[in-house]
Amino acid sequence: MANTAEAASGLLSGLFAMIGLLSSFIGMSFLIALTGLIAMKRIQVTYSSRCFSRIMRVNT
Repeated sequence: MANTAEAASGLLSGLFAMIGLLSSFIGMSFLIALTGLIAMKRIQVTYSSRCFSRIMRVNT
């Protein structure tokens, strides 16, 4: 009976560890993707404003 309880305890703690690692991985992946999207948006806005200012200089 003691071996069964010890095995169940180990299985449960392993399950908690796996859930913790998986949630950490998903959270970090989300933050990395979010950072990339924000950087792409900033680059796009900067590039668009540069192109617009060049067009305005050419037309004036």
